[in-house]
Amino acid sequence: MHCRRPMQVVDADHLSVTEPLLVGAEPSGAAVHPAALAEPHPVTTYRCECGFTLEEPA
Repeated sequence: MHCRRPMQVVDADHLSVTEPLLVGAEPSGAAVHPAALAEPHPVTTYRCECGFTLEEPA
């Protein structure tokens, strides 16, 4: 729930050109383990009507 409404799952196969594709940014100065870059981890992306986006490991 966000903005008192349920968030919707973003379908990666049907992305809108008006919405951001992924949040996926690393904090500045964050240490990234090389193994983490080897394989992409599946995520489920939820988006509120206001534009708030949340990614959760699948």
